[in-house]
Amino acid sequence: MKALFYIFFVFITAELTFFSTALNADSFLQGITAYESENYELALSKFKAAVKDSPSAAAYHNLGLTYLKLNKLPDAIWQIETALRLDPYNDQYAFKLTTLREQRLGIYGEPVPKYLKFARLLQINQWIVTCTISAWIVLAVILMPKFTGYSSGAVLKLLLILSCATLPVGITAIIINSRAQAGGIIMAEKPIELRSAPASAAPQIGNARPAERAQIIDYHNEYIKVKTEGRATGWIPKKAFRSLQTSNTDA
Repeated sequence: MKALFYIFFVFITAELTFFSTALNADSFLQGITAYESENYELALSKFKAAVKDSPSAAAYHNLGLTYLKLNKLPDAIWQIETALRLDPYNDQYAFKLTTLREQRLGIYGEPVPKYLKFARLLQINQWIVTCTISAWIVLAVILMPKFTGYSSGAVLKLLLILSCATLPVGITAIIINSRAQAGGIIMAEKPIELRSAPASAAPQIGNARPAERAQIIDYHNEYIKVKTEGRATGWIPKKAFRSLQTSNTDA
């Protein structure tokens, strides 16, 4: 009976997984159809559903293009930025993002460094898992001869070398991604005032441009202190900023 129950459980799980994947693909394809028919509101809802079910780079990219058609530039740039973070070597995404920032915002940024592209090949939690597995392999290969009396074979020695090489790379990628998580986009339709203190009555000391990249420096209640890519620093309301960490609630 236990064996039958296990088989039944595996079958049901597989069916649910297939059904969920099919629904997501269906939303994505319906979004494409609606977009090509210039029904952008419908396309928006379908691509949002696709992002919620399975946050792929393609879904974020198409959602960004739909926001662009609806003249919601900050949302469009945020979505395409997110797509590029999920697929950092996609030249098509990089070209569209660069063109949008230059032609629509007048922002000319530097190309993404290769080391940053490499660090973004995996998300931070995936790098953590990779480093954890590598550390356990190193410990196992080193300690096994002491406890079993058997010397490590060629395969284990190769695993040891690969794991030792992976650990510093993974730790570096975790640090880079952790720092990048403080980054985001100014979500405003027009320039927003940077204040000298976390209060609306505080003196204005600069402006942050719509869809400009910024780094969080500090927090205070409903305000955050940011440094923009134009090197302006000041306090803005939290609602005027959206982190570039990918999550289903940000679509």
